[in-house]
Amino acid sequence: MHAPKPLSVGEDPKWKQCRGIFEWDGFRRDVYVLESAPGDWAPAIQWLRSWADSCRLLGVDGSIEIPDEPASLVARGRNDPTFLLEARKAGICFNCHFFTDDEIEFDFDPREVDDEPAFGVVLDLLRGLAIATKKEAYLTPEN
Repeated sequence: MHAPKPLSVGEDPKWKQCRGIFEWDGFRRDVYVLESAPGDWAPAIQWLRSWADSCRLLGVDGSIEIPDEPASLVARGRNDPTFLLEARKAGICFNCHFFTDDEIEFDFDPREVDDEPAFGVVLDLLRGLAIATKKEAYLTPEN
């Protein structure tokens, strides 16, 4: 990845300067909500459901109803590595993995961000998560 540091919307990023971040290098990109806490999950998922074109839970048993209280999602995610929340917006698929209750993380394929409107969708995700959780959200290389 070509960015020397994580990208946040507070920096007012522009497509022209950031397009190299999305060049394929064999790795996905991560979006993190910094210093997440268990109480941040509900507003994050509520916002995501209102923003995304589609939003669904996936696991080994197929698509699952998204519960109103997300605490059970983290418990299940710890025991089932295939369990994830898939949110699609304007042709970009964002996957949320429930590794721990204090880490809100999404990943996506950078090849799906190939123009300025798609870059705007990623920025909208960062902004929306930051507003919903009242925390900073960053785009980073996959770790």
